[in-house]
Amino acid sequence: MKEIYIIRHAESISNAGEKTDSHDSIPLSEKGKLQAVELVEKLDIVPELIVVSSYSRTRETAEPFIKKHSSVPIETWDVQEFTYLDPKIYNGTCRADRIEPSLKYWKESDIYYKTSNEVESFYEFTKRIEKFIEQLKNRTEKKIVIFSHGLFINGLKIYLNHLLLSGQSNINEDLMFKLKETHTDELLNSSEFPIKNASVHRIEI
Repeated sequence: MKEIYIIRHAESISNAGEKTDSHDSIPLSEKGKLQAVELVEKLDIVPELIVVSSYSRTRETAEPFIKKHSSVPIETWDVQEFTYLDPKIYNGTCRADRIEPSLKYWKESDIYYKTSNEVESFYEFTKRIEKFIEQLKNRTEKKIVIFSHGLFINGLKIYLNHLLLSGQSNINEDLMFKLKETHTDELLNSSEFPIKNASVHRIEI
């Protein structure tokens, strides 16, 4: 059995409520930079592989850990965040500005619906999770540390739990329903997202 540790990036300026100009190059907040340093102490693991997404906030979060384990190979995988709002439209906005269009997206509850051609459908997001699982299964490394994003990690955990309990039956619809439930609760009630910034999650593949 592999030891897989998947970590949500530390707090970004978007998480802190600031306006951002690009969905993939959002920097960490000052609090997030401290969280990234603290992760090195929390992660008492010597991995055989370190994985990051192509988004700068995971790379920035991983940097102190990478420095500690400088001889460990680093790879970039498709573990980026699920982006369902067109970045071109919402560049220069903050999280509060995006609540209404976000709720509108989740209300559709359509796994094939896309707000524009610049984003994934939920079906494509699910396929990306499946590809990631197969990628992990095919690796020879036994200890892997992955720096990723909140919706991706939450979606992955829901997906794996569904497989365990129900197999592939209705997996896309169930995943969307459960992710919609947690994410819209966070948007509507300002409740804390279940996958916290800089949190570490062990999964079994």
